[in-house]
Amino acid sequence: MSSRDKPKTFAEVREEICKRREEMISRDNQKKTKTVAQVREEKGKRREEMISRYNQKKAKTVAQVKEGKGKRREEMISRDNRTKPKTVAQVRDAKRKRIFDHVPRGTREPHAYLRNDPAPQVASVPKSVPEEKDVILDRILSNVPRRKKTTSYEFVPPKHPQEPQWLLQVMSRMNGAGDPKLIIEKNLDSNDVDPRQNRLSIPINTVIQNDFLTLDESRLIDEDEITNEGNMGVAAFLVDQRTKKWNMGFKQWFMTTDSGSSYWSFVLRGEWSNVVETNGLKEGDKISLWSFRSNDILCFALVPPTSSVVESLDK
Repeated sequence: MSSRDKPKTFAEVREEICKRREEMISRDNQKKTKTVAQVREEKGKRREEMISRYNQKKAKTVAQVKEGKGKRREEMISRDNRTKPKTVAQVRDAKRKRIFDHVPRGTREPHAYLRNDPAPQVASVPKSVPEEKDVILDRILSNVPRRKKTTSYEFVPPKHPQEPQWLLQVMSRMNGAGDPKLIIEKNLDSNDVDPRQNRLSIPINTVIQNDFLTLDESRLIDEDEITNEGNMGVAAFLVDQRTKKWNMGFKQWFMTTDSGSSYWSFVLRGEWSNVVETNGLKEGDKISLWSFRSNDILCFALVPPTSSVVESLDK
């Protein structure tokens, strides 16, 4: 009987199984994703590299700093001289010099010495009473066209829609403090109403009033930005017109579109799919999301379209 056909002992089989297990574990460790500590360490290294590059570009010698200060001082002095108020005599002389630019000048006939008349006749001008220089100056200035005054327009900030009356009533029942803040107005897309995804995306660049989070809540969201899964983020409630309350988690995600572009977005999770089903929300519906505080707890109020409210009440 050959060595291949010879049956292996139990110890040999066990040894082969252990070897294969070690090989599988080593391959899994190679493919294993990085830990949170490793991701933070890489972020810190990239930040230090950026700071060092910035400091290299920013660093200047003492002579360069003094030279820059001297140039800025000269520019300030020159601007002060240009904007320095003039005396009454200087202003009057400047006006007189500008006046002569508007006085029409007579054209001389060229080559007067080639004319046949040796002694041309000159029309006699009657003598008039000499006028004072101020009178002449006033008469000339009256004919000079004046600039039109430009009207200034004040910037009027855009008006946000007024909070619904039912929201104020809900806030009074829940001991809400402060004024409600409009977070976003958007048309729901297919991902917002998909029960498998169970989330409402709020792109950060479309947020209308971004001061609805406290400092601790902002820090909690920033610390949880490494991964889109895991912690619930900031605990919150969501209410609708019927004062029905749902438990929510408010997070910040790094999202990517089908075209390949990426952006940061706030996300409402938790019982969002139940909110969609209860209020009969569909793709394309325009909703409004408001924020308020109830006993220092973050709360959101959903204002669905009128058609969805009617359908949900009929159910």
